[in-house]
Amino acid sequence: MQREQVRTAVGDLPPDQLLAAVRATRSHAAVADPVIRAAALRILQHRLALVPSKAVLVLFSPVPAVTALATSGVMGAPEWTTWFIAGLTLLSGLCAGVLAWQAFYLPRRLTERIRLLTAADVS
Repeated sequence: MQREQVRTAVGDLPPDQLLAAVRATRSHAAVADPVIRAAALRILQHRLALVPSKAVLVLFSPVPAVTALATSGVMGAPEWTTWFIAGLTLLSGLCAGVLAWQAFYLPRRLTERIRLLTAADVS
């Protein structure tokens, strides 16, 4: 699926140039070849368009699971229920962490990379 998305973003490039463009999206140095740099810019812009918004974090908030865990502990629920809800709390916290990474770090990294390649394009 990711290969199809890259092909859609880049268009019709030979495999060696496509591989160089994908590598250019990850490296820290700007690429000298304008065709590869333009393809790398299109890949990065496509990836940036697919990043979820910060509003998605609300969907995986661990607050309901934490509340259920506290309630089951206070109400004297069976021990397996407490451990089950604790597992769900941990899972929802991990999901919220991944979504936070996608919502905050990934767009910043992609826009920085786009800025670097665009600045190299102007030079």
